[in-house]
Amino acid sequence: MIKIATVALLCLRIFRSNRRASALVLLSQAAVRARLLARRICNEWLRWRMLIPCLLVCFRSALGPVMILLCLVCERGAVAVTCIGLALLSDVFDGVLARRWHLDTETLRRWDTRADTFFYACVLGMIWLRHPDTIERRSLLIAGLVTAEVIQHVFAAAKYGRHARLSFLALEDLGTPDGICHDRTTGLEHR
Repeated sequence: MIKIATVALLCLRIFRSNRRASALVLLSQAAVRARLLARRICNEWLRWRMLIPCLLVCFRSALGPVMILLCLVCERGAVAVTCIGLALLSDVFDGVLARRWHLDTETLRRWDTRADTFFYACVLGMIWLRHPDTIERRSLLIAGLVTAEVIQHVFAAAKYGRHARLSFLALEDLGTPDGICHDRTTGLEHR
């Protein structure tokens, strides 16, 4: 109690004396420094926030070759299913976070599409290395899918002036390499 009273009396004495201007300058400088510190912390968070969707896209791009190497070393299909699940989650979360934080730019969308295409090409490559007979039996279907994707990208670029997005769900519905991988690696078959 004595300390609080002493500090209060000293504050009153400073405000009553000629040092009032210096005390106000000190308070205003403290407010400015606090604001600058808060802005610096906010800018650091914005920088990290901008990196998260980009890092998820890069993760998906790097996951393709890693998945091929892991599937060559390990014969279990759970590795491929885990990698495909991680790619799906990273694809969903980079889009959700980019839209929520208003960071969904044309550049990020293009790299997201490229990462998806590269990853699913790696899935196809992994299947080709592990199960070449599966690719041979479905070569016509795969060629048709690749042709349809190329035509879709060409028409989207011509009509809208931008690239089309690759959809994970559309790949599963068509019974494409991802669905083939799921069949062969987990032993589940579509009937």
